[in-house]
Amino acid sequence: MRYLIVLTDRLDYENLVVPTEKLGELQNLWLKVFEEYNDLEKNFGARNYVNDKTRVIYFYTLYIQEQAMIRSLMYKTNVTYIRLLRSRGYKLSNESQAAYWQCLANALKQVENHITYIQILEEKIKSVDGDSKKDNSPFDSIMAWIASNDIRVDDTLTVSRYVKIKEIIEKKIKAKQQQQNKSVNYAG
Repeated sequence: MRYLIVLTDRLDYENLVVPTEKLGELQNLWLKVFEEYNDLEKNFGARNYVNDKTRVIYFYTLYIQEQAMIRSLMYKTNVTYIRLLRSRGYKLSNESQAAYWQCLANALKQVENHITYIQILEEKIKSVDGDSKKDNSPFDSIMAWIASNDIRVDDTLTVSRYVKIKEIIEKKIKAKQQQQNKSVNYAG
């Protein structure tokens, strides 16, 4: 996201601190760029990564909401809460007071399933984060190649143009490797 701010020296990006009031605007812009890039690249891995992060927030919200309703039912009966929890798969008995209390205790255990699922998603996200930190940023690699080949790219580079430039660079690199392989084969 730091590349959404234009600086004269690339090394300045390492120490860039984005002001809090600008952060929300940049995050929305970055999501649009990310979405356009993934659509053009047909990158479902990235889309799954974003979806997993969204699911963590969603299931944590469910966890907080459902746990609060269940705990509230321990103090006061609320028909709306009971209906909503039942619609979400919680079994809340109305046969006796003892059965109702037992169902609430079971529901408190059941709501923890959200936390387990969140932990699974977070592990999946960490593994993707770890993989991406091991590899160089594809953006950095492409931009380094562009700079090393003395190609001028203006600051108004669009996502679609970046993808096209990336395709051209990848084809040139592949052709160069094939040429080198042919040279090695002829020398041997």
